[in-house]
Amino acid sequence: MRDPAAAPTGVIRPFLGWWKAGLVDLLPLPLRRTLRPAPKRVAIEIEADQARIGVLSPPDRHLAVTHICALSGPETPPRTAARNWLRRRRSAAMSVRLPGVSCLSKILNLPLAAEENLRQVLAFEMDRHTPYGAADIYFGFRVLERAVATQRLHVMLSVVPRAAIDATLERIAALGVRPSVAELADQDGPAGGLRTLSLGTGEETPQRRTRSVDIFLIVLALVLLIGVLALPLLQKRSALAKLQAAAALAQGEATSTAKLREQLDQTTGALGRMIGRREATPLTVEIIDTLTQLLPDDTWLQSLELNGSKLTIQGQARTATRLIELLEASGRFNNPTFQAPVQVNPQTSTERFNIAVQVKSNNAS
Repeated sequence: MRDPAAAPTGVIRPFLGWWKAGLVDLLPLPLRRTLRPAPKRVAIEIEADQARIGVLSPPDRHLAVTHICALSGPETPPRTAARNWLRRRRSAAMSVRLPGVSCLSKILNLPLAAEENLRQVLAFEMDRHTPYGAADIYFGFRVLERAVATQRLHVMLSVVPRAAIDATLERIAALGVRPSVAELADQDGPAGGLRTLSLGTGEETPQRRTRSVDIFLIVLALVLLIGVLALPLLQKRSALAKLQAAAALAQGEATSTAKLREQLDQTTGALGRMIGRREATPLTVEIIDTLTQLLPDDTWLQSLELNGSKLTIQGQARTATRLIELLEASGRFNNPTFQAPVQVNPQTSTERFNIAVQVKSNNAS
């Protein structure tokens, strides 16, 4: 017979664990590292039809094997045990080692500014540097050198056709998991070295934990927003109740009652003016949404600064002058002007721009 006291414990313990993880994620990074140890990475090493499963031990990333099983054939106890072991560690980052797969490598010389969005830049330029498109390969990269004096970045790019890895991923699916990273033997590096390729499922944080943290932050933001909006109204309501009570007690003194009503009118009028000014001022999220719908797909922003009604945006576009026309015709902005000369990026054939505009208020016609 099931213990009735076990049910509340089984519900409260996961909730407290989720709540604690959400609070820890709100702390600064150094404090988070102190309170939360670095998660271990689970690895699956494939040799022919056999999978060797275990945990990678830093710093040499040695694989401490815990299970060995075959990937094909009828279900066996070792495969069942390995699947259950992996299921309990789905929150950990997971990689697959493919010592028999070789990759194509190339050293690229890129602008230093590309490091900020290096993965996106490499995916966009993939067909220029390799015989493949970004949709046909898995790729990884490693920064070899940052030449600050020449503003150049030397990157080792490693690519593998998807067909060389997808078949192995389908076989690993028998274990009920999909790794986020592939590790291949580094033939050009030191003995035992590995090259890491992203499999497009996220490398740093487990998806489930990220979703839990996002939900926690959204709920917290909504609670704070409701509190910010409700507190002034409650304060005004409390002030109104006090004024009405004072007016009821001072019915015999007409002068005092008139002064109290005058104060009440002034308070209500000030609140109305405050609400009117707030409604006339567009929200930052509305401005960002307007820019998202307005700017072409070949345009991306590197910075956005809102100071009062002045909005300054910097980024790159195929044709920067076209942005001036779009901003003028939007109905949301006035007087778009360039704050600096437009510069052409020879690597991407795009134009760097710095534009300032005046944001219209919501009451403007």
